[in-house]
Amino acid sequence: AISVLSAVEGLKLVTTTLEPFVIPVTLAIIIVLFAVQSRGTGTMSTLFGPVTLVWFAVLAIGGVTNIIANPSVLAALNPMHAISFLASHGLIGLAVLGAGLSRGVLMATAATIIASQAVITGAYSLTRQAIQLKLLPRMKVFHTSETQSGQIYMPFVNTALMIVVILLVLAFRNSSGLAHA
Repeated sequence: AISVLSAVEGLKLVTTTLEPFVIPVTLAIIIVLFAVQSRGTGTMSTLFGPVTLVWFAVLAIGGVTNIIANPSVLAALNPMHAISFLASHGLIGLAVLGAGLSRGVLMATAATIIASQAVITGAYSLTRQAIQLKLLPRMKVFHTSETQSGQIYMPFVNTALMIVVILLVLAFRNSSGLAHA
């Protein structure tokens, strides 16, 4: 909930007119992410692999391009510059430092969805292990790969997790509130 919500909140950095769409877009992403889980981790990785590659390529190209255009930006590696900026500008300095990531909002959202996929897959694995240890009652477990036994889908866990995530987004409505909780 917090990772997808905070990534989509980046839309507000692009323009404040997109603020009313943060919750609906977040919920749409969450629902689609959980809806495609039954296709299996292998299928998901065929989509997520290229997205991850593009994410890293965008970061690398952007970084190298800016360093070539202005090598003095390497001075930013000195933490004293950031400390000095924050000391002279106070809390508004944090907002200014965070405002430089607006072109990457879409890619950051995609990376967050991929990370969320890993959490969902982990939830299936932990639940299956708890069932095997007789800590939880039996549940339906579907194997989504003929070659890898660890690729599973658990409909009950998927639905329960989706409902909890949606309720968290609706209850807190922003990532900072969720982070404080």
